[in-house]
Amino acid sequence: MSERKSHTIGSVNSAARKYTVFYEGRADKTAEVDFRKLSRLYGMVYSYGRISNIDMEDFGSDEIGMKAWRPPGSAMLAIIPLLDDDISVHSEIPVGLFAPQTNRFGLLVRMNPEMYTNWGEEIPANGTEVEIEWRCNLKSGSVPQETPVFVLGTGGMGFVAEGCTISDVRDMAGTPESWSVADRDMGGVSPRIRLRLRRNMKSEGHLRNSKVDYLIERQGTFSWMNEDETFIIEDILD
Repeated sequence: MSERKSHTIGSVNSAARKYTVFYEGRADKTAEVDFRKLSRLYGMVYSYGRISNIDMEDFGSDEIGMKAWRPPGSAMLAIIPLLDDDISVHSEIPVGLFAPQTNRFGLLVRMNPEMYTNWGEEIPANGTEVEIEWRCNLKSGSVPQETPVFVLGTGGMGFVAEGCTISDVRDMAGTPESWSVADRDMGGVSPRIRLRLRRNMKSEGHLRNSKVDYLIERQGTFSWMNEDETFIIEDILD
């Protein structure tokens, strides 16, 4: 990730819907960027609120149709602040892009049941409300308390639970025993937000047959939804 003045756009090929990024001070270093992939990546910054190279390596490359997060991947991230002055670059660990807090109403939470193997016990089937410190990719201070959340399982599992946030994002340890043996590191110290949840199972088909079926493609742990999207999900789970 570079500061916003470290890259320039040139060599636009409108027919191929591609352009070339030139690195400042390195006339020999360029990267070709696909407009369509960049457009998807730009949308992800707003959907997730923040995106870093690590996020793109973990899940984002699949969302924009890249087999792996290689050049011109980082160049695509670096060019976005040039295209939108509202996008800011934060030199945190990892360095990332942050979108302004506009049109954020609810949060979609993706859960992989093959990794989070203890979810069935921690979100009981009898509908009892529980509180879980959920590992997240959110920034401290970016999530109001009582923001609606909806947990959608991966692999066609469908909706698992709904509830709301009840804390800010904090760095803290989780519970390694909640995870599969291969994923016990997910229980280590990382950013977490406390969710108040109750079980509410709905098949993925309800979402696929709705106006917001595109939400299925979101793979990051947390992503923002606008007011309309949130109300549609609430209706599905009602």
